[in-house]
Amino acid sequence: MPGMMARRLKRLIDASLVRVVVATSTLSEGVNIPVNYLLIPSIYRGPTRFTLQEFTNLIGRAGRPGVAAEGHALVVLEGQRFGRWGAPLPNRQREGYAQLVAELEESLAGPLQGQPSDRASSALVKLMELLYGAWWTVTPSGTPDQFYAWLEQVSIASDDDRAPERYVDSLDSFLIAAIQEVEEISGRELSPVELEAELLRIWRHTYAFASASNEEALRAVWLWRGRVIKQRYPNAAQRRQIYKTSLSPSSATSLIGAIERIRQKLLEGASYAGSATEQKFTFVAEVLALLSDIRPFQISTKMGRAKSFRDWRGVLRWWLAKRTLSRQPTPAQITNWYEFVASNFIYRGVWGVGSALGLLLDLTPDGQPIRALEINDWPRSGLPWIAFWLKELITWGTLEPVAAFLLARGQINTRPEAEALAQVYYASLPIGLPANDQLDPRRIRDWVETMRRPVERRAEPNSISVGAQLVRPVRDYLQSRMVVFPIRQGEFTVWIDPAGYSVAWSANGGQDDFAPPDFQYELDVAASTVNGERYLRYL
Repeated sequence: MPGMMARRLKRLIDASLVRVVVATSTLSEGVNIPVNYLLIPSIYRGPTRFTLQEFTNLIGRAGRPGVAAEGHALVVLEGQRFGRWGAPLPNRQREGYAQLVAELEESLAGPLQGQPSDRASSALVKLMELLYGAWWTVTPSGTPDQFYAWLEQVSIASDDDRAPERYVDSLDSFLIAAIQEVEEISGRELSPVELEAELLRIWRHTYAFASASNEEALRAVWLWRGRVIKQRYPNAAQRRQIYKTSLSPSSATSLIGAIERIRQKLLEGASYAGSATEQKFTFVAEVLALLSDIRPFQISTKMGRAKSFRDWRGVLRWWLAKRTLSRQPTPAQITNWYEFVASNFIYRGVWGVGSALGLLLDLTPDGQPIRALEINDWPRSGLPWIAFWLKELITWGTLEPVAAFLLARGQINTRPEAEALAQVYYASLPIGLPANDQLDPRRIRDWVETMRRPVERRAEPNSISVGAQLVRPVRDYLQSRMVVFPIRQGEFTVWIDPAGYSVAWSANGGQDDFAPPDFQYELDVAASTVNGERYLRYL
């Protein structure tokens, strides 16, 4: 997710316009989303359990400073099952959770006397500490002045595998994003003096500034490299393109160099809807092959125990067009095949397509800006609609965009069923409609809407208001209005704040529907009233 979009999401959450966020652990670790409750369905990523650092980073998202005194992280655990003789049966989730709790307690009881290490607190802190360590490893007799001089002068090549240079490359991506967003907001380029002042201001708003024990040394790294970032990347248009890819500068530069070849390949997909299955598969495979030339999107040569696996197109065919694969994987191979699909196509491939589209949706061919968040503006990029379906095709394992849409909406459960229903869509189209227009997502969306059966809704109120008894005098409440949650206790309903403290109560008269769970509630302190509004009342 681009940094500016992440910040807009945070503002929507702060304004209570978005109340539930469903995200992968990658998103929740990388974006400072201010949540009160965090629900973790699994502490495993595939076959691998979260490390203690990953787990503490994740649960650290729960709790909103300035709003709630604490946060709640809930881990889903299956009920304990027992064997014939009463012995507990193995359960990966429960055992993994117990291990994490033990590791967390051990870390808190260590020599730091209950203060957790700041190494798990900030990705930026970790990156700069690794940069320090890598440079001292290759320059053991160096001095701090030599380190800062090197930091100002080093340039990164796309094929540079040396550890210090790779860490600088990652640091540059932070700096370019910060500078680009400031200059976009201000509408002009910053002078060197303004640049340093902005970098210092940004640093003071990072979690690294608040959490790192060696903040002064890390701030120096940030500022020394930040001062020269425009010298290393002097072209403003290039910095903008690097920012749009969400990649490190070296990888972004490689993608920028290949973007016209990728554009030309995507343009070949204008007739995708009218193509045969084999042509569709070849198109998708060739796009992935072009992206694989970029370091972050390279398709691995390892599958299972094989170290030099080359038939990635065979695995892709199994995933996208299974019926056209002459030799199917054995049951013992399926796990390795799917892991290959997940890491190389669903992860790297989808990431690559997204980064390429980020570039291609920046400006029109004649240099005019494109409103990338508005689907009605996408055609101005000159790309065919199939370009915007590629991520969905790869994610859902189908060559049929309509099927991918149905699967993503959860209206169909299996790929064969979704692909069969897609043919009904094509049969409903006007004769002679161009192939590209057939894949217009707005047209597909409207068709799917006509397939939905109307839902009969009971006539229920969308808002309620009940009297409440405050648990302390009005003057003791710091806020005149606060979000509250109902807790049923017999003949009474206790209203608690996000930190879990009782702030009021109401007599419910034994009514089961006194405080429906599908409402959001707010306590009006002055009026001693709780007002509720139904979630998603306009749907």
